[in-house]
Amino acid sequence: MNIFERFQTFHINFRTFRISFRMFPNVFRTFLQKLAHLIDAIAAYQPRFRHLLRTPLEIFLYQPHFSKILFQKPKKSTALLIENCLAKIAALLFLIIASETVKYTRLSMTNLYERVTNMEEEKKADKKQGTDYSKNHKAICTGSDKNLSRRDFLGAAAAAAVAISAVAPSTYGTDKPSGKRKFKFKYAPHFGMFGQHTGNDLIDQLKFMADEGFTALEDNWMSKRPKDEQKKIAAEMSRLGMTMGVFVAYGEFNEKTFVTNDKSIREMLVKKMKDAVEVAKRVNAKWTTIVPGTYNNRLEWDYQTTNAIENLKWCAKVCEPTGLVMVLEPLNPWRDHPGLFLTKIPQAYQICRAVGSPSCKILDDLYHQQITEGNLIPNIDMAWDQIAYFQVGDNPGRNEPTTGEINYKNIFKHLYNKGYKGIIGMEHRVRNKGSKQGERAVIDAYIACDSF
Repeated sequence: MNIFERFQTFHINFRTFRISFRMFPNVFRTFLQKLAHLIDAIAAYQPRFRHLLRTPLEIFLYQPHFSKILFQKPKKSTALLIENCLAKIAALLFLIIASETVKYTRLSMTNLYERVTNMEEEKKADKKQGTDYSKNHKAICTGSDKNLSRRDFLGAAAAAAVAISAVAPSTYGTDKPSGKRKFKFKYAPHFGMFGQHTGNDLIDQLKFMADEGFTALEDNWMSKRPKDEQKKIAAEMSRLGMTMGVFVAYGEFNEKTFVTNDKSIREMLVKKMKDAVEVAKRVNAKWTTIVPGTYNNRLEWDYQTTNAIENLKWCAKVCEPTGLVMVLEPLNPWRDHPGLFLTKIPQAYQICRAVGSPSCKILDDLYHQQITEGNLIPNIDMAWDQIAYFQVGDNPGRNEPTTGEINYKNIFKHLYNKGYKGIIGMEHRVRNKGSKQGERAVIDAYIACDSF
């Protein structure tokens, strides 16, 4: 069902709207409070249409008595004013949608614009009740009704606006991917994050991510996939213009490995990195994750650090010829991973500086660091020359941004101003997992945090 067919399933007339507003003021109060934010988004998207809204908005939304109007039962005159305001907004939304949905309309943007701005005011009010505005807005799209009145156009546009609000869960999201969204960063989802929309097919998942504007992918378990599947994923990502993010080369959560001075363990680590280099070649990856294992509570900490540095130097020699970058990930010891050796950004910074290789850098997972040490932006700045990659998740809960205490919009703005061009991995859960609405909320969260 295309967007105009959706509009046809909604019917509205302003008489009904006025009655509903008087009967359910709380419902419309919340809706109206969001209009100011919506107008800012519209003005940024299509500034040339801003003047269509200026008059009703200044009269209604931005007047000193706005709050008084919202928190009392509106009079009929107020309802008429609201009606005018919403009609203007709906008309603008309808114009924008029509201009973007080219394959569903035969009218140019200019013609649609002229129909709104040049249409003559009706001499007499239309007294007919229950007008079918769905037919009218279809006539606008197809140009089949040459004598369509301004009142009918606004009514049809209002129906369009109601359809939009019913389909989209927030002002940031859309029900259908536009294919045109451009984020400021390469946000990287994981396979399975949007399974309610795509099913389990990996290629379908990649297509959905690309349609929603995501230009990267993370897959921690890429190295465990069959080689043919790795190549298939890489080919589709190349076709879609997507960048491969991290996969795990070595992640140890129970054994003491990097902190030891043991030849057999070192040989094992070098072998792991050789395998990772081959995976990286197949999937066009530049970064691979290292979790260096647990600490030894029977060995002085400085000796463990020295051993870790030495083992990483051996691994870096494997990676350097191909440009593969090991990214060391400090993990929080309080909530998720007690007993691990690497937990803090300053610690990772010290180790990477000591290794001194372009193939040994930091993965700054902001979810983990919020728990371990906080102070996120200052630590980013102090370790900046050694950070090659970021991952995110909100705290508490490790769900999508905007669900917890971390101000990701401010952090993303800071990274953007510092000139970060790399990937931001979406290594978190979906708060409302198992529903399309929950998956859509993830997309909306990144749209919101990216809008700075």
